[in-house]
Amino acid sequence: MKRQRIVDIIKEEMNVPPVSKIEVDEGFFIPQIGLGAFQMDGTQKNIDHLVRYFMSGGRLIEMAELFTNFDALQPALDKAHLQREDIYISLKIWPQAMTPEALLGRIETFFERNNISYVDILMVHAPIDIDHRFEQWRSLEVVKKRNWARALGITNMSLNQLMTVVKNAEILPTIFQLEMSPFNPQRDIQDYCNTGQIVIINSEPICKGIRDRHPVLLDISQRLNISTEQVLFRWSIAQGYVTYIPANAPTLGLDPQVLVGDASSGPLPLDILRLLDELGEDEELLTTWAPIVEEDG
Repeated sequence: MKRQRIVDIIKEEMNVPPVSKIEVDEGFFIPQIGLGAFQMDGTQKNIDHLVRYFMSGGRLIEMAELFTNFDALQPALDKAHLQREDIYISLKIWPQAMTPEALLGRIETFFERNNISYVDILMVHAPIDIDHRFEQWRSLEVVKKRNWARALGITNMSLNQLMTVVKNAEILPTIFQLEMSPFNPQRDIQDYCNTGQIVIINSEPICKGIRDRHPVLLDISQRLNISTEQVLFRWSIAQGYVTYIPANAPTLGLDPQVLVGDASSGPLPLDILRLLDELGEDEELLTTWAPIVEEDG
């Protein structure tokens, strides 16, 4: 029996819903649900975690050089009867103290070491080397021209930093990855990305669970009979963001199959979306990365 038929049968038996896709570049679509980067080695427990995600219908996975989490990928693909071409890989390269030449060499070495010929999305992990971000972006452009990456993205920057990269780029970023939630909707970023046709990847939709006792979320979760984290997850889907299942989801008791299924559960009712839109806090709620903000010309 052919491998793809095996996968189809498994998905049918698990009643796996299809995951919608979003266009991030001309003719290039990625799934709206992804699995965020996490510290993972090649132990059986971690391999099984990936297999469950793949069998839930998930196909987009984030890898990070910093987390060295490539070791579990190939065994999980083998166990799920999948090949590299069946999934979408987003790769974050760690940029600290990297000249453009060094960063390009680091990317080449990473590809060789992990026996891959391309990634679907490539981005620098964080703007920690902010003074060299334009030069480093040139390295990513070289990778794209070599067809080693299908799309380029920016992650963990402020809106001002994103705009200055766009101003200086030859190949424009088509993805901006950051944390978004009703408690920090960052509407100025959303408006800018919509205008520039930049797809937002929401890397931390559920606020690490620290708002799971919020009275508005509790009320909505009771009305819909879902968890507060699922409410936030479905809010992110409703905004049109590519939405990652965060690394700490299992510790919160969240099953990847449930979250993948949320993508096809239908939109949240308008009255609930209005309630969530009113949750923006005076102080931005950031649970992951707080970008360095500076004024650029």
